[in-house]
Amino acid sequence: MDIPFMRNITSLAMVVSLLIIICACSRSKFSDKTSTSQEPETRESSIVLENRTFRLKIDTINGLNPYSLFDKGNNIVLANGDYYYGFGRPREVKVKTGQVSEHVREVTFSGKVNGIRVSHVFRIPDDQEWFEEYVVLKNLNDEVLDLDREKLNLRHGFTSMIGDAVGGNVLNSNWRFMAVPYLLNTGSGKKQEYKIGDLICTEPNQLASEGWVLTNDKAGCLVIKYAQQQMEYSLIDNYLSNDDFGDADPKPTMVWGGSGIYRGDPEVAMRLVSNQTLQTGMNRYISFTGGWKLGYSLFKSFMDGKGHRFPQDFNPPVHWNEIYDNPLWWDAPDVPEKRAKYYRLEDMEKEAVKAVELGCEAIYLDPGWDTEMGSTQWADDRLLSCKEFCDLMKEKYNLKVALHVPLAVWNDPSTYPESARKPFPVNNNYLCSGAPGWWDTKLERLLKLASDGIVYFMFDGTNFTGPCEVMEHRHSVPYTREEHIRNYARLANEVKKKFPDVLIEMHDQILGPTTSRYVPTYYTHHAKNFDAIWAFEYMWDPMHDLTSGLSKSLYYYNLSYNIPLYAHVNLKTDNKNALMFWWYASTCRYLGMGGRYGVKASPPSVEVQYAHLGIGEKNSPPPEIWVAQKVAMKTYMRLKPFFVRGDFYGIDELTHVHTLPEKNSSIINCFNLEDEMIPKEFSVPLAELGLEPRDVWQVKGANKWEIVDHVIHIVVELPANGMQLIEINPK
Repeated sequence: MDIPFMRNITSLAMVVSLLIIICACSRSKFSDKTSTSQEPETRESSIVLENRTFRLKIDTINGLNPYSLFDKGNNIVLANGDYYYGFGRPREVKVKTGQVSEHVREVTFSGKVNGIRVSHVFRIPDDQEWFEEYVVLKNLNDEVLDLDREKLNLRHGFTSMIGDAVGGNVLNSNWRFMAVPYLLNTGSGKKQEYKIGDLICTEPNQLASEGWVLTNDKAGCLVIKYAQQQMEYSLIDNYLSNDDFGDADPKPTMVWGGSGIYRGDPEVAMRLVSNQTLQTGMNRYISFTGGWKLGYSLFKSFMDGKGHRFPQDFNPPVHWNEIYDNPLWWDAPDVPEKRAKYYRLEDMEKEAVKAVELGCEAIYLDPGWDTEMGSTQWADDRLLSCKEFCDLMKEKYNLKVALHVPLAVWNDPSTYPESARKPFPVNNNYLCSGAPGWWDTKLERLLKLASDGIVYFMFDGTNFTGPCEVMEHRHSVPYTREEHIRNYARLANEVKKKFPDVLIEMHDQILGPTTSRYVPTYYTHHAKNFDAIWAFEYMWDPMHDLTSGLSKSLYYYNLSYNIPLYAHVNLKTDNKNALMFWWYASTCRYLGMGGRYGVKASPPSVEVQYAHLGIGEKNSPPPEIWVAQKVAMKTYMRLKPFFVRGDFYGIDELTHVHTLPEKNSSIINCFNLEDEMIPKEFSVPLAELGLEPRDVWQVKGANKWEIVDHVIHIVVELPANGMQLIEINPK
């Protein structure tokens, strides 16, 4: 029903029972029972939305204003300022209530401002610790609306002012925001953790993440932005609180949650035509009591529920990558003559022998297998036919075949129809990923390869192909990032329609092969589209990426996501303890590797510059490293189900747990990055490892251990620059 707000209510605050779900709430054991509550008073003509955890107060008489958000369970005021609407505060507000499901109510507040019809929607379950919000905007103006202007923009969200000065149960400097899933920036290694006091400042600032854990280490609130209709991030920024209520003393205020434009996305908000509607992505706010890792676990559970996880029978073959020992990559440039010299059947059979010796299950062919870079046409003059090659690898070496597949930005334009081109190249890129001439041709060639026996495609070179204004391509003019991303997801989907067992890895669909992500991790992911994402280019010097701390980012990723990471790593950078091997085995569910001998390179300066990567024929790693890796691979293959589809838990950055619930068993990787042996001691409840209680347990790999009251205590000595594996099984 629609309820126009009455303007003559001046006595008691209006609490509409139809909109309220009141449940008994016990105070958290971490709440401050002695402090004075700083929850904003209920204003006249307010509506209170409430469940067992949250209380949200929304004023209406001077325009729509969700001005107070209180976490009852943890006794903390999360928002205590006027809600920020960058497009203007909606007026003439009406309310509509509905039922999403038996236990979830939906309340929609509608109004108008600046020629925009605004619907602010809240979804409130009566028996859960969360609520959701999103906004729908319709442009009622005759002209195009740009929501990226200083005085008229998409940004909206809750506001908070720091409470150190006033005390009580408001956010203070003990609270901080932690980015999910990339707490460690994958490109810089910078920790993306921000104290509240540092965020509420006078200098303009904007932060973006797929989610945020707001925590004081005792309790917290997880904020998730989820949008599959357009790219969005969860934003935190600030402004001065002198909005349309005429604040005479503006205060630095933090804006969080809601929606907004970040790096020009969502693109639709930059050009909302007359009568067009924009529905922002959903925000879910989840209260929890416990440490910050619980917030990450809740994020993972949410994404699992949306289907962003590996299937129950996930068992990808371990790849051997020929690139690390193949001079083609190091003897630039990559031209047909050098492919004919370095990328022949006999070369690949030599690589297959190494793959078998190490214990790999597939041979992965990086650039060189096709006629030209990205042509996706098998070079049968050098490698037999594709089917014959796959049959040979299977029959002679028991290996499957996987391929590197560059997409449009890395494709030789001469190998695609003229209709696939743009009239003017952008960054030396001539092809348009939205052109039917490119898309149809690429799909046809991929399907042919899959029918010949290829089991895996890596979609590399996924970078945005740039603006295109060719009307015949049947895309928007100019071509958008959004269309580009969806065209690549659709390409993968069409392959899987015909060959559902083919595995596909998708690089970031805007930046391509880099150490950073532009596209939200979950965006367009589905088991019917692609299976894995790229592990941030930690492939060339993976040992340095580990010891420098950069690839510790993979630990936080695994706390947050069950979408498999795919990596292949250069074994020539490893040590005699197979430390690097084990790190990526522990953090990447889909594993590839390669490199045994020093490889010829040109010019000689390349061999000097990259000697530590095994470049240069004299720079082969010591034989004992290969021996250690073969031993490690045997152990990995014995325990492979734990690594590829086990539940990942983190004790700390260097202590990883992989649990198979159906076996009620765990393995623990304990890493040491120091130059000397160190003892490690830790205790953890079995439940926090995903293990059910048992009377009798068997533990291997620890120097000492005991289980008391379902808490396991472990003492283990870790070799210098090494790893110790611990196995926990019920007897």
